[in-house]
Amino acid sequence: MDIREETTEKYKKPEYQPLIPLPEFRRSGRAPVDMHHLILFNKESLEKEGVIVRYGNRWLVSEPELYRWLRVYGKDAGRMI
Repeated sequence: MDIREETTEKYKKPEYQPLIPLPEFRRSGRAPVDMHHLILFNKESLEKEGVIVRYGNRWLVSEPELYRWLRVYGKDAGRMI
């Protein structure tokens, strides 16, 4: 693998994907669940896992991390307070 391929693979990782403001993510139609409900009941877990990041008074969403989190914790998402 040459340096160009290594760099391309590196920036495909979730930590390099853009963080999307929550309102913009909701309007995009790509949110598979009600994000406000998800944050209300699972904020601590979502922050710990890197799904949401607080920036001032705004929430930013990492879409790849959201899907990973849903696969792992989705079954119990409504009960994880």
